[in-house]
Formats: sequence, structure tokens, C-alpha cells
Amino acid sequence: MAKIVAAFAAQRNGNPAASRHFRLGIEAIIIPVPVNQRPVLDVTDNAILQLLQHDGRMTTAELARAISMSASSTADRVRRLTDQGVIQGYRAVVDSVALGYPLTAFIRLRMTNPAGKAFYDLLNGTPQVLEAHYITGEDCFLLKLIARSMPDLERVTAKFLTFGQVTSNLAYSSPVRDRPLPPSADEGDEASILGDQHVPMPGM
Repeated sequence: MAKIVAAFAAQRNGNPAASRHFRLGIEAIIIPVPVNQRPVLDVTDNAILQLLQHDGRMTTAELARAISMSASSTADRVRRLTDQGVIQGYRAVVDSVALGYPLTAFIRLRMTNPAGKAFYDLLNGTPQVLEAHYITGEDCFLLKLIARSMPDLERVTAKFLTFGQVTSNLAYSSPVRDRPLPPSADEGDEASILGDQHVPMPGM
């Protein structure tokens, strides 16, 4: 966290070299919104988001000390970010394996008919489906789910066969998981930020 605070302070004081390190370290709780509705975030907003993602249990006093602002001003910033929908909540990150779900799979679903209420009811009623995305291409939906075993994966997958063609892919490993969103596009070149993040290969 000391590096986070130092980089923030350097960028705030106009040090371009340190600014780059601040961007690379960002771990903000940022939720994408339509461009024409997106609030403009400054360096202080990004620092707050970074620190909260690093430790969502930070008190307002701790956060204020980290960014060298008063507690009241910091609280106002956090409240505004929440009201704007940038901060959408706080949660514990839980290990699915510890809960008895060692398998992670991705299901591609090619619908035979447009998705209706029955399909969305099934999504909402299947807690092992962690994510569902309506996508481009020949397939219609991409689902991420967890399973206790191969028979359990087959059982969950079979529920979606009534809606169309199902293709499943089992994840061997997940070298990138729950990565924080990059800093606000107002803070610099998004492509260079993402391009400098190193992803270790399996077995390295």
C-alpha cells in the first residue's frame, strides 16, 4: 500500500515518471457505464478506488491519511463515487475450491429461439452459473459456471439443452482471475497500461 500512496502523491505533484507507476498499480472498483453517462474521474478518485479495491475494509480515516485529505472530504468523495454508480458495493472474494467446486467451465449456447422468460428464470435459478454474457458470433450466450464434479457439470449443462446447442469448455487453470479494472481512461493511454501487465504462463 505504501507504493500506492507514494505513486499517488507523485502524480498529484505532477511527476510524469511516477504517474506511470500509479496507473499500473490501480486496483479500482470501477463499473463500466455508457460513455455518454460516464463520470470524469480525477487522480484522487482513482487513488481512492485503488486503495478500496486493495482493501475494501479501510476506514474513512485510514483512507484519508493515505491520500492526504481530510476525513470529511474523503467521505464526500466516496459518497459521490457511490451515488454515481462507480462504486457498486463491497464483497468477500471466496475460493470456489474451498466450497467444493473445483471445476470451472465455460458454456457456449447457440439458441434455437430467442431467449425468453424461461431461459432467464433458469439463469437466475442456477447459482452455479456465475456469469452470463450475450455475445456476438454464431453462439448467442457465453456462461461461466462452477461444478463439484464432471457428473455435476453434465447435470447443470443439460438444463440448457432445451434452449439450443450447447458447447462446453473446461478450464485447466485461470492465470488471470478477478483482475481489477484499469484506471479511468481520463488518466492516460489505456492500451499502454494494459500492454504492460504481465500474465504468467501456467507452470511458470
